Amino acid sequence: MAIVQLSENKVFPDYFTCVICNKQIIPDDAIAGLLDRNNRQQFACSGHFWNSHQFITGWADFMAAERIKRSRSQFALEYDEDMDARTLH
Repeated sequence: MAIVQLSENKVFPDYFTCVICNKQIIPDDAIAGLLDRNNRQQFACSGHFWNSHQFITGWADFMAAERIKRSRSQFALEYDEDMDARTLH
């Protein structure tokens, strides 16, 4: 499933990073997926699509990691310090 166009007239990159396996992939081998915490489109290797367990859990792990990053950023902005075990008491 090839990516044929990116939004906002952005320059088409030579490679994407797969959010599931972190490999560099060419656009022809990429599947568009979820947005990251900064609303940027993220991609996965098209080969993961055929292994439904790996595909679903990979994107679920990505979502969870992005949610943690967003929570940490919001906490740091609100309390002017990073979230850790000491600050959660």
